[in-house]
Amino acid sequence: MKKIVVISGSGNKNGIGINTLKMFKENFDEKEYEFEIIHLTDYYLNPCKGCTMCFKKGEEYCPLKDDVSKIVNIIDDSDAIIIISPIYAMNISGSLKTFIDRTSYALHRPRFQNKYAFIITTTDGAGIKHVTMYLKYMLNAYLINFAGSQGVYSYLFKNDENYKIKLKKELMEKAKKFKAEINRGKEYQPSFMQLARFNAWRVKGIMSKDSYLKDSSYWEEKKLLEADYFYPIKLNNFKKVLLKLISKRIKSLLSKKIK
Repeated sequence: MKKIVVISGSGNKNGIGINTLKMFKENFDEKEYEFEIIHLTDYYLNPCKGCTMCFKKGEEYCPLKDDVSKIVNIIDDSDAIIIISPIYAMNISGSLKTFIDRTSYALHRPRFQNKYAFIITTTDGAGIKHVTMYLKYMLNAYLINFAGSQGVYSYLFKNDENYKIKLKKELMEKAKKFKAEINRGKEYQPSFMQLARFNAWRVKGIMSKDSYLKDSSYWEEKKLLEADYFYPIKLNNFKKVLLKLISKRIKSLLSKKIK
């Protein structure tokens, strides 16, 4: 059975985002897929203080003792993620942003790289494209695989039955693609951007030994210093050369900053 974790940044447990999720879930066999919904407002999340202790010594040394690690452990045990956020002031909700801030160590030391994610955003006016692009960018930074999105106009969802019918059809098609991605297995061929980010985080981690020891030791402990990715993959010579050039460029830029 595949486990899908839903991370909802909405304070409304019966809002448009959750109701869109219900329509999406209709396309999943309960015998094959298990859903667990995390309402972030039910958890105690402190805003990040920027102490960088998670980079220096590890996330377990974070001075903020709250529920972030509980949520991360649930994500660790999942196969896929669905992110729900209302759009406030042309951005994601505060609770979702806080969670992203508090898990930024997983950018430096990737741990969600075998996950697939679907995004649901809701708005009364604008911002769907902008916010979806931001979340998609962050997923890529986490090395999580983007597997689709759905933007929903709240006022139409509430007042236009034809809109809901159309939305339901769209979600059905997107659910098929999402399931196909989840069922591909973990050792997929990463995109070039993911390969580039893998190399970028590794270079940054290795060069951070004097300031962020935990980040630096991660790559050695995972035996990834000379790896092409987290698991064996096939790379043609052109990609290998290009990735080496990218790594060299990043190293050069970081060297200037350190000086």
